[in-house]
Amino acid sequence: MPGPEEPEQAPPSPDYIPGPEHADDEIAAEDQPYAEDASPIAQSPEYVPESDFEM
Repeated sequence: MPGPEEPEQAPPSPDYIPGPEHADDEIAAEDQPYAEDASPIAQSPEYVPESDFEM
């Protein structure tokens, strides 16, 4: 018993150009603040965030 036959599909149009799913003006990007601990200075073992160097 042969299996079901798949319907023939038309070849893709030569005029079709694949592109992004969404237009650039549809994407709403919000500014995000930087995390304080993302700084390489903050990761230094000698870093003291609130130090008073006046003597």
